Amino acid sequence: LNEAESPDAAVQWALRSGMLANRDSAILSVPASLRSVVRQGTPGWEWIMDMSSSERYWKGWFQDASKKFLSLPCGKLLILSSADHRDPAITIGHMQGKFQLEVVPGGHAIQEDHPREVSRHIIQFLQRRKLCTSVLLTAKEY
Repeated sequence: LNEAESPDAAVQWALRSGMLANRDSAILSVPASLRSVVRQGTPGWEWIMDMSSSERYWKGWFQDASKKFLSLPCGKLLILSSADHRDPAITIGHMQGKFQLEVVPGGHAIQEDHPREVSRHIIQFLQRRKLCTSVLLTAKEY
């Protein structure tokens, strides 16, 4: 979808396509990603960022990402929406205890689909490693 007839139509597409699973989040974030346009005298909407124009870079963005992630010399938290499609390096690294893995079922943007749950995992990770001294809301309260 590069164009939409309205912000509401774009929200519905985001939910149907699996881009987002949380309706409240989609209502907030999707319209902010659109801009009003007029084509041949007809008003409409398009994405501010045409992601398809960056497709030629996609492979490079993720090439060796797992290897680079695993080589970081610090505590690591990986939050995935599914554990089904992990590459071998991530699967082996997790079995070796090189990072903490949390699975939060959702769409493409799990931080928007389940913000409280993702926040809770991050807070717990930081507290467990004593990387933060205080949090406004503890993980149990959130």
